[in-house]
Amino acid sequence: NLIKGKNIDIDVKFKPVLPQINNDNINEKYLKSTYKTAFKNSIDSRKNNIKNALLKFDGLVIYPGEQISFNNITGARTEENGYKKAKIIKNGSFYEEFGGGVCQVSTTLYNACLLAGLEIIEVNPHSLPVSYEKPCFDAMVNMGSSDLVIRNNTNESVIIATSNKNDECLVNIYGEKNKYHIVRKSEKTEIIDKIPIEESSDYKLYGYEEPLKDGERVIVRKGKEGYKAVGYLEYYLGDVLVKTRKIRENTYKPAKEIVLISGI
Repeated sequence: NLIKGKNIDIDVKFKPVLPQINNDNINEKYLKSTYKTAFKNSIDSRKNNIKNALLKFDGLVIYPGEQISFNNITGARTEENGYKKAKIIKNGSFYEEFGGGVCQVSTTLYNACLLAGLEIIEVNPHSLPVSYEKPCFDAMVNMGSSDLVIRNNTNESVIIATSNKNDECLVNIYGEKNKYHIVRKSEKTEIIDKIPIEESSDYKLYGYEEPLKDGERVIVRKGKEGYKAVGYLEYYLGDVLVKTRKIRENTYKPAKEIVLISGI
């Protein structure tokens, strides 16, 4: 049930995403994992950043024992490197900065690596919940302070293939056949439901051409509850659960609700 293509063996039960590689030393490879997140509702600048960062990993080969840094591969998130301004989470709030959206790429890559059984050397959570991934399975990156570092702990080279087709951030990982089938499990252990509210009359800041009428209130961003959560990996041989491993325990602050009010 295997088909050949570009020196890679692909299990036909998965939709193949082939990286653009030519390496005669890499012969028979199996699809170790596949993972995707959607960004259809993102603004154009955020889509640009996701596609830019995702392309950096297409065809990347990681040799046995080698480790890679997300920040080193994607490079500085600057205009010169093709990144645009979009929202990022910083110190518990949202800001516009170059490279907003690349955390969705690091998160997708992180989950693909978990399912492939690769070793995670460094991963960091966001301070606020993210909409595209379950708690304890996000991966926040920021140049100089937060990285995603992955090590190939297998006996064979690993190949990463990526795709942004249909506004989906997709990562496939090829290498030696997995020993276990790995399942992710996320559990919220405590809800932090006190959502901070910020009122503002700065209508221009939120895209309004005229101030609101007296007494008018508009919620320009809904708040989200925060929570504490735990992340697990379950390892199966066939249908038998062999072991469960707790990998993370994180706290996500409530996201502030922004309310636009009429000027005083």
